[in-house]
Amino acid sequence: MRKFILFIFTKKFWINIGVFLVLFVIGIWALFSFLDKRTLHGEEIKVPLIIGYHITEVKNLLEQDQLSFKIMDSIYVENLAGGMVVEQNPDSGMMVKDGRKIYLTLSSYSTPKISLPNLHSDDKRNAIAQLTSMGFRIGNIRYVPANGIDYIKWIEINSVKIEPGTRLDIGTKIDLVLAGGASDQFIKIPYLINSPLLGLDKTVLNTGLIVGSLIFDEEFSAEDSLKAVVYKQAPSPGDEDVHLGSAINLFITTDYNKLQENGLDSLQNEQNEMDK
Repeated sequence: MRKFILFIFTKKFWINIGVFLVLFVIGIWALFSFLDKRTLHGEEIKVPLIIGYHITEVKNLLEQDQLSFKIMDSIYVENLAGGMVVEQNPDSGMMVKDGRKIYLTLSSYSTPKISLPNLHSDDKRNAIAQLTSMGFRIGNIRYVPANGIDYIKWIEINSVKIEPGTRLDIGTKIDLVLAGGASDQFIKIPYLINSPLLGLDKTVLNTGLIVGSLIFDEEFSAEDSLKAVVYKQAPSPGDEDVHLGSAINLFITTDYNKLQENGLDSLQNEQNEMDK
């Protein structure tokens, strides 16, 4: 013990202590320098936009920025091919560290199926709202004689009755068959001259009829269709009353002169008389 105490007061001891402290400081500095480089301290990478790319393209896209990815979910997107990136987290433009995982949601490869609900005797408006919210598309609406008006009798596809509970692809177009009242129920033929082509199906359905045929006097471009109107109808407003849910044929044009040729003013007068 006495020798150790004497050694503490020697020059050699303090030289060893000094060397140890220097090496310790150098070691600590080297360690923090290594960790800074390893964790890219103070350095971040901007997340690229991945949405809209197919999953087969994502790996190369992210490897360029030293990022990785993980698929978290897939969802159905109408009219979008399967395997496309529809969501990403973090969003594009955010700053992240090297090696960060980007979590992806893809469009599904298969169309999900949904069960047709039992809507027998449901009101037309409520039934349409429920079906469209589920993902179905409404096609034709026709009426059959029945006790009551405007409630669901059955649902069909291409004139084939579809039973409730049948599983159909989301987005399937279905036709509705509604109660049209007693067979002796008649309605006045509505005046549809000058009605725009855009939204015509809905306009006709609101009158209690359905569209039979649309007869175009020429081929229309998308821009022309926005200006197209009905210039003639059959039956015309002056004809006898028809059963609720009957079909009406409509003639379409972009030539407004044809409105005058078919007696727009006289037809309007006839309709006014009918409404009195």
